[in-house]
Amino acid sequence: MEPLGGGRPPAHAGGSRDVPAAPAVTLAEHALNRAEHALTPRGTAMTCTADRDQAARPAEKSSPHRRASRAAALLGLVLAVLLSVAGCGGDGGDSPSTGPTLSATRGADGVQVFAVTGLPSMKFSATQLVAKAGKIRVDFSVAQGSPPHNFVVPRIPAAHTSIVSAGESQSVTFTVTQPGDYPVVCTLHPNMTATLKII
Repeated sequence: MEPLGGGRPPAHAGGSRDVPAAPAVTLAEHALNRAEHALTPRGTAMTCTADRDQAARPAEKSSPHRRASRAAALLGLVLAVLLSVAGCGGDGGDSPSTGPTLSATRGADGVQVFAVTGLPSMKFSATQLVAKAGKIRVDFSVAQGSPPHNFVVPRIPAAHTSIVSAGESQSVTFTVTQPGDYPVVCTLHPNMTATLKII
């Protein structure tokens, strides 16, 4: 008598069957390949980004140098403008123009004499005239190639010439009794100054 069920092996509970091992290995290899392909673009992108950062560094380091060069050029331009307006026709100032000191020579009649020239550089040939109290004569001339000038001591009414053109001259005589420093100016060019020093 045959066993119940026709000799078929009994089925496992739940009706499930064993899964072969080979397909699981194949899936794992496939997943590993996908992971390797996924990593490759990321590595390449990181390398490119690093290269871009490296290339950008020299430009960043040179930027302060370029700013310093522009600042130096601007400073040079400002100084050039200031120097160009420091001569004739400026606003004037308290300090006399830079130049030599000239001591008066005594003439035969006892008059103290100065020979002063107005220059094309908008300066007097001497910027400090030293004399003693008494009678003074200034022989004022204007150099060739120079604009017109005059010689004026504002605090001494008699001490002024008229406007003298290039190549011409004029003398003025006056008396000073009090020691001190007396400003001298060309009234056409306020920055053209000197000092008459009475000792």
